Amino acid sequence: MEKLLAGDNPFLKTNGQPEEDPHFKGLRAPKWPDDLFGGTDEGKVANGRKLYMELCMGCHGHPVNEDTGNFWEDGKRWTPPNDVGERYYKVKPVIDVGTDPAQGEVLLLRSLKVPKFLGLKFDKETEKEAEGRTWHQKWFGTALAETVQKTADCWYDDNGIIDEKERAAWNGNRENEIQAGVGYKARPLNGIWATAPFLHNGSVPNLYSLLLPADERPKKFCLGNRKFDPVKVGYVFEEPPCPPGTFELDTTIPGNSNAGHEFTDALAYGFKIVGNKRLTEAQRWDLIEYLKTL
Repeated sequence: MEKLLAGDNPFLKTNGQPEEDPHFKGLRAPKWPDDLFGGTDEGKVANGRKLYMELCMGCHGHPVNEDTGNFWEDGKRWTPPNDVGERYYKVKPVIDVGTDPAQGEVLLLRSLKVPKFLGLKFDKETEKEAEGRTWHQKWFGTALAETVQKTADCWYDDNGIIDEKERAAWNGNRENEIQAGVGYKARPLNGIWATAPFLHNGSVPNLYSLLLPADERPKKFCLGNRKFDPVKVGYVFEEPPCPPGTFELDTTIPGNSNAGHEFTDALAYGFKIVGNKRLTEAQRWDLIEYLKTL
């Protein structure tokens, strides 16, 4: 599935030679539909691009759809070619952005009971176990990584896949590296206009609200309306009480916080990329106009 979505190696031609113009050969993000929502303002787009390069690029990377080549040439983001010539884009993990930590903490801080017959390794923090138990305590992140690997190896064995190169290909020519850190990955923003609601927990209904200080963002709103808002860029939402078929998202509930990722004068949370410039109203609309083009 991953291979079908990604397409062929963007850095290699079908004959295995280096690609002169690296580009995505699989599924691409949808483009802003001018015929439905109207075109973009070129002046605002230019202003918004400057803001993106100043405030957003450090975490989210170079724009994917520009012809500058910077996205494909960023040596800090792309891994060197592996044995079969494949390279992978390293999405930057962002830890100190001030958003709700609950989801990011799950893999690192949650523990669970695992049956001993799985043969999972003991974590150092949980290795003191009483005799006679049929289970032991283990951190979720390491338990998940080991269980996934054991499941894959079991399938290979059952289906007679013995060759290590074939197994490596099925594994995407990558090591099993499930990460268990408190943070979230700042992905490239191509197609961001079509991915509301925003932040990792869906606690902000549109791009305009995301560019506001956190205390000015909607505290409660109804999710479930499929009507798109092409101005503020997100789904049209109502304030509670919510109509049938929709869901009330309350940002005061643990795990639902809409804090963080702020553009303010203060260096909030020690995060200097988005924390050292308060956007004017005009700048918010300029940045939104540019994000429509990604």
